[in-house]
Amino acid sequence: MKSSSNSILKGTIAFLSSSLIVRITAVISQFALGWFLTKEDYGIYGIALSLNGLVACFQENSILKLLIQKADYFDEWKDAGFSLSLIFTILASVLLILGAYFYGYQIGQPAILPISICVALAMAIGFPVAVYRARATSDLRFSEVAGIEATKNVFAQLMVIPLAAVGFGPMSFVLPRPFARVIEIICYRRCLPELKIGCFWRNVTWSRLIKLVLDVRWLMLASLMTAIAMQGDYFVLGMLVSSGTIGVYFFGFQLVSSFSAIFSSAMNSILMPVLCSIKSDRSAQYDMYTKTYRFALALGFPLFYFAALIIGPTIHFIWKGKWDESIVVCQLLLLALPLRFLLTLVRALLESQGRWRAASLIVGLNAVGVLAAACVGGLLGNVEGIVISVVCWQVGYSISGVIVSFIYLGISDAWGNTKTMIRFIGIYVGLLLYLHFTGVEIFHETTLSRVIFPLLFYVSVSSGLSYICCRREWLEVFSFLSNIYKRRQGGA
Repeated sequence: MKSSSNSILKGTIAFLSSSLIVRITAVISQFALGWFLTKEDYGIYGIALSLNGLVACFQENSILKLLIQKADYFDEWKDAGFSLSLIFTILASVLLILGAYFYGYQIGQPAILPISICVALAMAIGFPVAVYRARATSDLRFSEVAGIEATKNVFAQLMVIPLAAVGFGPMSFVLPRPFARVIEIICYRRCLPELKIGCFWRNVTWSRLIKLVLDVRWLMLASLMTAIAMQGDYFVLGMLVSSGTIGVYFFGFQLVSSFSAIFSSAMNSILMPVLCSIKSDRSAQYDMYTKTYRFALALGFPLFYFAALIIGPTIHFIWKGKWDESIVVCQLLLLALPLRFLLTLVRALLESQGRWRAASLIVGLNAVGVLAAACVGGLLGNVEGIVISVVCWQVGYSISGVIVSFIYLGISDAWGNTKTMIRFIGIYVGLLLYLHFTGVEIFHETTLSRVIFPLLFYVSVSSGLSYICCRREWLEVFSFLSNIYKRRQGGA
């Protein structure tokens, strides 16, 4: 248990550090793109990205998670993993190009096709990555994985800027991807010289390949549903509103993702493999899950709510009013993030136990809800209607999903954990409502000088109340940060 905790600590430090570098680069990239690209450019790319999500079940994430779960027998399954990854990549590429051709011309956006062709090329080049990353992650080599992911993403994000500056429009987002995949494979080959690709298909029997397909089917469904939940709204909105409206919504979503991914990438890349390493001890798994759950609440609410309050003046200052329409998108998405992260934790726990069907059900219901919410928002015809519909669904589903998961998994002190979530919601949302009804307008305000004093009041009062009401959770956060400091001092 202690070694697992140390793995989480070291892995979290590595992923947070690399994610911070990547997200700083992403912010720099989005700052430049906000000037070079139009709302229509963002809208076209958002629609193309939604098509990529529809073939997500054939991409690397499913095979990656299955091989992590089979880490004890990795050498027996790696050749089947390479083979299945190649087959899935070919299927995904063909389906993506055909879908882009028909859907693009149906909605009058033929530019979607070349974007999708470039994405398909990047997928084809990167088919071995799932197996390489599964090997490194299963060995808990989080620092290497984090470094490789950072190298790939920083390259891709920086290359977007000159491409957009010279006039490539929405193609700027995808042209660097094939080259980034080449860099990623080279890095993994140097990290794992013992893992050879070779003629892997010669060592694979049909029975083993079919067994792997049967094992991965629920993960494929979960990947598809996750992609629909994350990107399916653009697909629906493409048939209901203009590309400019989608562009405003997509710009806000991307800006929030650049910030939130610092933490979500660490959770997704670390928690499941560490939980898999202690899967024989369910009580230890549940204890680690519960501590991570409380940590996410204690850190997530103040962090994302502070970001929601400061994002308006920030967007207005950086882009001089060009993207002010996206402020409400960013604010509402940030307010929902602390609760959305909790379902990520539930899914990681289920997948570590091999409960693929239950994990697929969670993301499947979420995907259906997001599509329905996007339809409602699209019929309303404006950005505010879209984001309010989507966020209302996300918040309601996250709260109910977490409570049901406590009961389904039989986690001890389910009511105590639920009360912890309710306390954090009550403190932070209650103070926002108090400011609103006392006439303090901070959500639609774009001038920093008018936000700073209400912001200081909100941060100080909410922090004090949350520490008083949720002292145990905050002590765990302080303990975690103290361990990081001690580890850094020891390394020095």
